[in-house]
Amino acid sequence: MKKFLALLLALVLMLSLTGFTAGSKPAAAAENADGAAPDPYADLDPIKIRVLVTGLEDETGSIAVKNITDMITERSGGKITCELTYGASTIYNGEPEIFDMVRSGTCEIANFALTQCNAYAPEVDVTCWPYVFESKDHLMTFFQSEAGDALIGKIEDQAGIKHLFTTFGGCRVVTTEGIEVRKPEDLAGVKLRCMDSAIYVAGINAMGATAVPITWGETYFSLQTGVVDGHENAPSVILQNNIYEVQDTLSLTNHLYSLTSYFANGEWFDSLPEAYQDLILDCYAEGATTYADELDEMNTGFVEDLAENGMKIVDDVDIQAFVEVTKDAFMERYADEPDFIQLYEDIKSVL
Repeated sequence: MKKFLALLLALVLMLSLTGFTAGSKPAAAAENADGAAPDPYADLDPIKIRVLVTGLEDETGSIAVKNITDMITERSGGKITCELTYGASTIYNGEPEIFDMVRSGTCEIANFALTQCNAYAPEVDVTCWPYVFESKDHLMTFFQSEAGDALIGKIEDQAGIKHLFTTFGGCRVVTTEGIEVRKPEDLAGVKLRCMDSAIYVAGINAMGATAVPITWGETYFSLQTGVVDGHENAPSVILQNNIYEVQDTLSLTNHLYSLTSYFANGEWFDSLPEAYQDLILDCYAEGATTYADELDEMNTGFVEDLAENGMKIVDDVDIQAFVEVTKDAFMERYADEPDFIQLYEDIKSVL
């Protein structure tokens, strides 16, 4: 009997030390053995996210998306997996179709230019006007501001999509064949390829050039055959697409701090458990901010690589002269568009 009582006492002591009582769960259910917080995704169903990536797999922006989606998978403990489709802008009919695919739910998440949303917030075009942003930090600060939140909120409400994050996507410069660009007058009569968007065409024309909209897939051949004299893009894109083979001069106009925006289908996102929503938003914010910082630092290296590949680098551009002519052109073009003027001023006010 004494032996039995001793065993019973030992059992009671062991249970008290583990915190187990009748009608309660083991302590491990409230806290992991190592003292960590409980897994917020343990009871959630696994999901797969279809992600369209506009760029090719080896492009810097595409690598950033891969890093973000890997982060989501890892932090969810494998509960969320992502199926990435690279080169979506060439597989499908450019970014307009990708935008429609997100809205319709054909895919869950994609990246595209914020100006794709201009049917729902026309003034968003202002974000792609030359010299409206003056640095990477200026751009990032605006999209964390009250005015930035208001712009994004309007897009979400009108388009039925969920904004995940907008980040810095590179600073655009001008490439030409034998033409050094230091001031607006140097672009007189120069045909520059640009994206097929009214705001891009107007912006390039405002800088003094003649804008020629050409799809990206046809750009290399158009430069090679002289259909256009040059084009404008980020140094990383110029390098990764071997533009130095058909253009010999790069002028550091730094005329446009590009945006990269990530959106999800609104109905799909709202249907997710809150824990999944928070995880996706946190990972996109963290990953896209890291990408912006790294890209800003790498920009100098991209320019150096282009110089090593034979391009002449024009680094004494009169930026202020371009700022003045493009601001004057903007105010004249949108004199009767108060929403455009207000957004321009809002962006400048966060400097």
